[in-house]
Amino acid sequence: QLAHYLRSMGVGPGTCVALLLERGLDLVVALLATLKAGAAYLPMDPMFPQDRLAFMICDAQVPVVLSQMLLMRNRNFGEARIVLLDRDAGDIVKESMEKPAEAAGPDDLAYLIYTSGSTGKPKGVEIEHHSVCNFLQSMRETPGLEQRDVLVAVTTVSFDIAALELFLPLCAGAHIVIASREVAASGAQLLHLLRTSKATVMQATPVTWKLLIEAGWDGNPHLKVLCGGEAFSRQLANQLSARASSVWNMYGPTETTIWSACARLEQSSGPVVIGAPIAETQIHVLDENLHAVAPGASGELYIGGAGMARGYLNRPELTQQKFIPDPFGGAGGRLYRTGDLGRVLPTGDVEYLGRVDHQVKIRGHRIELGELESLIRSFEHIKDGVVVAREDVPGEKHLVAYVVPADIERFDLTKLRNYLRKKLPEYMVPTSFVPLTSLPVTPNGKLDRKALPVPSNGNIQRARIQVSPRNDTERKLVSIWQNVLSVEKISINDSFFELGGNSLVAVRLFHEIEREFQIKLPLSTLIDAQTVEEVAEILNQQRHQAGQGWSSLVEIQTKGSRPPFFCIHGASGNVLIYRDLSRHLGPDQPFYGLQAQGLDGSVDRLATVEEMASLYIEEIRRVQPKGPYLVGGYCLGGTIAFEIAQQLQGHGQDVALLALFDTLNWAKMSTASYWDRAYSQLQRLLFHSGNFSLLDSKNKRKFFKEKAEILRERSRLWRGIFLRGVMGERHSFDSRSIIDAEIWKTNDLAKLSYLPKPYAGVITDFRPRKQYSVFDRPEMYWDDFAQKGYEVVTLPVYPAGMLVEPFVEHLANALRKSIDQAIHQYPQR
Repeated sequence: QLAHYLRSMGVGPGTCVALLLERGLDLVVALLATLKAGAAYLPMDPMFPQDRLAFMICDAQVPVVLSQMLLMRNRNFGEARIVLLDRDAGDIVKESMEKPAEAAGPDDLAYLIYTSGSTGKPKGVEIEHHSVCNFLQSMRETPGLEQRDVLVAVTTVSFDIAALELFLPLCAGAHIVIASREVAASGAQLLHLLRTSKATVMQATPVTWKLLIEAGWDGNPHLKVLCGGEAFSRQLANQLSARASSVWNMYGPTETTIWSACARLEQSSGPVVIGAPIAETQIHVLDENLHAVAPGASGELYIGGAGMARGYLNRPELTQQKFIPDPFGGAGGRLYRTGDLGRVLPTGDVEYLGRVDHQVKIRGHRIELGELESLIRSFEHIKDGVVVAREDVPGEKHLVAYVVPADIERFDLTKLRNYLRKKLPEYMVPTSFVPLTSLPVTPNGKLDRKALPVPSNGNIQRARIQVSPRNDTERKLVSIWQNVLSVEKISINDSFFELGGNSLVAVRLFHEIEREFQIKLPLSTLIDAQTVEEVAEILNQQRHQAGQGWSSLVEIQTKGSRPPFFCIHGASGNVLIYRDLSRHLGPDQPFYGLQAQGLDGSVDRLATVEEMASLYIEEIRRVQPKGPYLVGGYCLGGTIAFEIAQQLQGHGQDVALLALFDTLNWAKMSTASYWDRAYSQLQRLLFHSGNFSLLDSKNKRKFFKEKAEILRERSRLWRGIFLRGVMGERHSFDSRSIIDAEIWKTNDLAKLSYLPKPYAGVITDFRPRKQYSVFDRPEMYWDDFAQKGYEVVTLPVYPAGMLVEPFVEHLANALRKSIDQAIHQYPQR
């Protein structure tokens, strides 16, 4: 449908569609739709600064940008037409679902990707369809991917190696698990994803693999490791080999379509080789006269074959310089000058030796230092500047800028850094700036890079004067920053990035902040608040807001372009039971919980379902002022969601989805006999046993542990009920157990006294495969109340299991399908 929609806008061969999307299902849809329309795609990272994205749009003459509403705030791309996949979903779904007729051929562009350029501007590399097809077919064979594989994708789409992660599994019929930006940057979260997804393949840069090892990854004998993007050490290669089924070193520049060579590595003490060329590819080691060097001698690597890029967009001189006629092949053949040094070992393998120029790799990203230096020299009051990549601590490569200001005493680093951040992605901005009166030179007048001083606390320029912490919050934050950044002296107005921070370090920083202050801040906080002083102010605001009053709304997952789903608490009043459900729905599905008023003991409990629904609607409309709405809940939560839907319709609002999870109509519940209650308890044990029997040995242990935790929690509540009865009303809020017990009791009474009325909409009822016999009666369900349709979704699980791992995934998959149907039927206005 999206492909047809793009074609109706004139998109086809010869045009380029820009994709400004976070990793997720929408990104895959946009990629495939663009290719089906016959156009090439231009991947754009939402974290890139506006100036850089605008340059790419203009340089490529992009007619259409595919994005989402949240990502287009404060963006302006001139005359390019903006298609927002969430806002325009109603128009897109009207298009045909038939496969579009093929439009692109092997020699048409598949994608255009921008890399760092030595002239101060990024350059676009043009890759054709036949090159991508050859690459994917070769990768499918070696290192290999099969239908049974599960590949975890961690790479941002603006990095060309993401094409392997998103296209290769689809070609092989395998399974892709797309990690969010936050998960990919956190060793602990990524480790959890690797384990829960049962991954068999993952591709990442050396930095990410080291992050996993530091997070305690002890290995996976079924995991195939692909490592590339920059050279990695023998030590890391051996560490990975000891933890995985196989380890592959991947090598290749963007200009020859992602990877041009790969080598399987074993544990040894020898060099880490780049291996043999992939299919239809040749690698030569040549001297400056384009003659093959002797075995063992070093030379520049030249690559030829099917992966050759068309060239650089709008840069014919550079294309001619880097893509030269192939002296060893037939007419029309070309070689790409990589700028990499290498040599052929006696084994026939090629060893990478470094660069012939000043191009560097930082966290897998290729950086032309000339681009940085050109921008620094263009800044006012800067006479000269040079940037180098230093690795003063093994494995921690970073950029250092040495600048020569016109007036070193008045040099303002803050202005220079802000200027660079508006032009460059975060990974390209130097972490340290060293002001000098002049750059060191050799006797013949050339820059002497070896004489550049090592950055230290004595010569690194700070953005502002040193200001000590003024209160307890700032003192704690300074201590956290010192530990995370390994910097001794920190001023409260020092920039996190100027102190050496990056997106990976930020994950650790915010984890420590959450542990210390019990407040969870999003990583995006660093976009606007980069100093201790600014972060402290935000923390104080959060505390102030928390003290202003109780809020039933809980932000479980706020990111994503889809309409939010609002899930109501059960009898316990808590919404923690929905954490796993939200996670399995995916990072693109916003998910909000509504917890019971009174959980903190500071406000009165609500006694009726109608009162609860009225309050929760006020909270819901703070997030989503107008419908159509998606609401649901488990057990009592479904009953409250039913009443919320009734009241929303009474306010003239559409309800696109009313989802009940194992929710019964308790108004029809007659008084159960002693034998009914006894048999129900026996059935409860049978159902637990049934759920237990559906699991493998690993999940059986987890299930048993979780049930033990639930039993411990129930024991605490029973103790609260007992204490409440003994101590009386005056002690009702003296104990956490008593508070929770009262919440449960109040909610149970509200559930039993609620009398539902017919609902002018559709009810979607998610049920377990069996039900307690005392409840398994037609009048206990909701079909008589659903005036426009009653849909029953039966899950392969017994009662009390649908929110428990791993069964919750069944509920999440079924719920996501229902949400998709609701979105198509009720497009967001």
